[in-house]
Amino acid sequence: MLLALFCLPIVTGAETGSSFLSDQLACFVIVPPGWAIDTNQADEIVLTDRFDGANYISVKRYNIEQTNQIRSESDLRDAISGLYRKMGIEGIPANFKIIEGKAVFEIDFETYDISGIAYHKFLRGTICRKAADGQVLYLIIGAAPSKNYEAVLPQFKIVGSALRITEELSPDLFPSQNLFKYFLILVVIGLSIFFFGRNRRVQKSRNPLGRDSVNFWRCGSCGRMNHSETRFCHRCGAERVEIRVPRG
Repeated sequence: MLLALFCLPIVTGAETGSSFLSDQLACFVIVPPGWAIDTNQADEIVLTDRFDGANYISVKRYNIEQTNQIRSESDLRDAISGLYRKMGIEGIPANFKIIEGKAVFEIDFETYDISGIAYHKFLRGTICRKAADGQVLYLIIGAAPSKNYEAVLPQFKIVGSALRITEELSPDLFPSQNLFKYFLILVVIGLSIFFFGRNRRVQKSRNPLGRDSVNFWRCGSCGRMNHSETRFCHRCGAERVEIRVPRG
C-alpha cells in the first residue's frame, strides 16, 4: 500500500498536480484538477480553487491526549458530539462508521464568515490509533459560499475519501483494557470477602483463637469479641464486666 502511494506524483510548494504527501501531518492527499495547494503553514494543508478563491479545503491533524483516549463506541460518540458543539454545530447526530480500525464521520452545515457571507461547509473526520499507541484525529473541512457549494461538493468528497495516513496504525481503534488493574480489583474484593467471613466466624466462635482466646473477652450485651486491653466494647460501647471468683 505504501509503495503504491509513493509511486504517485508528488506536489510541492504552490503548484497544482494530482497528489501531495505531507511529512509533517503524516498523510497523503489528492489535489483535484483546477486546485492549488498552499503549504506555508506547517501544521495545515490548504487547497484553494483557482477559479474561485473563496472555495477552499483545509486538512489538519490533532493528537488526542492520553487522558482523553477514546476507549469505546460510547466515548467515540461523546467525542464527536463535543467536537460539533465546539464548532457551533447543533442538532446533528454524531453518526460514524468504524472501517478497518478507523472511525469516520461526515456532516455538512452552514456558517457565516466575519463579513456576514453565508458559507456552506463539508466536514469529514477520521480518528485512528497509531501503532506506537496514542490516537489522532484528521479533520478535513471544505468550505464555499452557499451559492458555490453544490458545484464544488464533489471535489470536497474526493479529497475527504482519498486521504491516506502514511504512518503505521494499529488495527484496533480502541486501546486494550488494563487487565492488571482489573486483576488487582478482583484480589481486593477476594481479600475483603475472606476477612469478612473470617471475622464472622471469630465472632460466633466460643474459642475463636485457640490458646490466644485468653487475651479476648466477649461482650455480654452484643456478643462481640474484644481485646483484653480494651475496657469498652467496640460495637456497642458496653463496659467489660470482670467476674471475680472468691478465694476458698
